[in-house]
Amino acid sequence: MIRTSRALRFSFATRYLGSAAALVSSLIIARLLTPEEIGIFSLAAGLVSLSNLFRDFGAAQYVIQERELTDQRIRAAFTVNLACSWIIAVALVAVAAPFAQFYREPIIRPVMLLLAVNFALLPFGSITMAILQRNMLFGRRMVVQTSAAVTQATVAVLGAYWGHGVMALAVASVASAAVTVVVALLLRPSDTPVLPGLHEVRRVLRIGSHFTLNSGLNHISNIAPELIVGRMIGLEAVGHIARGWGAIRHFRGGLLRGIDPVLYPLLADIHRNAGDVGAAYARSMVMISAVLWPFFGCLTLLGTPMIVTVFGQQWVLAGELVEIWAYGGLLMTLVQFAPQLLLATGNVHTLTRAQLLLTTLRIAMLLWSATISLQAVAMTTIPMALMRIALLTPHTSRLSGITLMQLLRECRGSALATVFAVAGAYGATAWLDTAAQPVLSFVAGGAGAVVLWAVTLVWMRHPLVPLIAKVLIPRLDRDDSSPLGSP
Repeated sequence: MIRTSRALRFSFATRYLGSAAALVSSLIIARLLTPEEIGIFSLAAGLVSLSNLFRDFGAAQYVIQERELTDQRIRAAFTVNLACSWIIAVALVAVAAPFAQFYREPIIRPVMLLLAVNFALLPFGSITMAILQRNMLFGRRMVVQTSAAVTQATVAVLGAYWGHGVMALAVASVASAAVTVVVALLLRPSDTPVLPGLHEVRRVLRIGSHFTLNSGLNHISNIAPELIVGRMIGLEAVGHIARGWGAIRHFRGGLLRGIDPVLYPLLADIHRNAGDVGAAYARSMVMISAVLWPFFGCLTLLGTPMIVTVFGQQWVLAGELVEIWAYGGLLMTLVQFAPQLLLATGNVHTLTRAQLLLTTLRIAMLLWSATISLQAVAMTTIPMALMRIALLTPHTSRLSGITLMQLLRECRGSALATVFAVAGAYGATAWLDTAAQPVLSFVAGGAGAVVLWAVTLVWMRHPLVPLIAKVLIPRLDRDDSSPLGSP
């Protein structure tokens, strides 16, 4: 069995090395380029980013979950990826000039033309990257992605230093794509086909279309609050949503972006080999609930002190929204990995139907709640979480053989750790005026929560503890051969 702790180690290392390179380069570039130049690139990149939803038409995700991945199907996936990416590249070239004219900024055109080159290059490496992920070769993926991140950071800084302005950022993006392709091809498994093919293209398109639709629905669901609130309440309210939700997303993203790339191919591998998907899914939920439940539980008390400490007193309203969202987060954790389970077992159609209904309901609730108040908008996360549980739990129970009540019993240790973490946060702040002393409240409450959380996990011998140890200390995972760490 694949060593999950090793895969997680490489996945988190990739995530944080890339983030470190981006952070360092952004700090330097902020001193070399003007806000206008950075704004121009952000605008052009934002316009182009919408095209990423359709860049491979779900071909990469298809490769990861396909139960019988033949050479013909790999070639077909490459064909679909290549065709979609090149069509988008041509479209971007065509609209570059009109966009530049619309925004009255001529330099947008060459920036978009360079960014279009990415779409011409990336298909030659993306299927290889999907195969590396499918085969859990995260060490090789780390080399590819870290090389690309360092290249992008280096080219951007040097280009800006040499006076190329906004074009330095565009060239850096192309350089990153080129390095991704070259290094991925060098590290690809020796039996990976390199040429496209037409046989089985219909199968890839049929399945890939659901992956693409699901990604599109997720994107719409994510941007809907800001779009609706901006029109019905105002731009200041959008700022509070962006600041508050951004803080939550930063933590969850830092954690889940290291886990998701591992869990999806892991569950798919277990499913292909007729393993116990239910046990792996339950164990992954035990692990994630031991982190997300305490996090969201403490945010119900420390949301405002956290936001004020990090961003300033003017963002008090954003903190209040965070404290409301935290209740929805507690509930949403129960189906945190439901999409990965459905995708890994080939039930993308089921997930797409559920996501379509949830997105429709979310938009309807946002339109209604925005007529009341911003707090009402935030509170929609609670009924939406309940509806998500109601829609997805029957499918996860069917696929894993584990009911919601059984899952809750499995996660009772995580629940106890959450109770102690929240008690630690409350005990450390009960004697403080959180409104007048937000920084001290956040520091004291956070410290109290972390200490009691960690002590509880160790005292209970929670399975998260040895997994963290194996991720951080390589020599401890020599005997790790179970799906998610030792029982």
